[in-house]
Amino acid sequence: MMPAKNHPEKNNPARDLPEEEPVRDKIVPVYPAVMHWDEDHGGYEAILPDFGMQTCGGSLADAFLMACDFLRCILDFDYTPNGIPMPAPTPFGSVPREEGDIVLLVHPMLYAMDEKALGD
Repeated sequence: MMPAKNHPEKNNPARDLPEEEPVRDKIVPVYPAVMHWDEDHGGYEAILPDFGMQTCGGSLADAFLMACDFLRCILDFDYTPNGIPMPAPTPFGSVPREEGDIVLLVHPMLYAMDEKALGD
């Protein structure tokens, strides 16, 4: 029996495409980022403890986006092309922080979504 004219399998152009190679954003966990106000620089440091790295932004939103972009960059240029496995994320409750710090969960695709929302 043939699929009906409007059956999803009959009209699915993707069904004949070759299978993709694994890509970076198929299974990428969220990672904690510690947002720490830096009085000297008048902005937030975004510390990614699982990578031993940090970035910054003039506002909390900017620091968050910079942390998401950082993850995107290291996936694209360090981990994925070199076959290095991503570290396991630190459990949220175990993230080292100081009084007043804010812990947010970041993911590389959040940066891409924000770019589209802003029309960039």
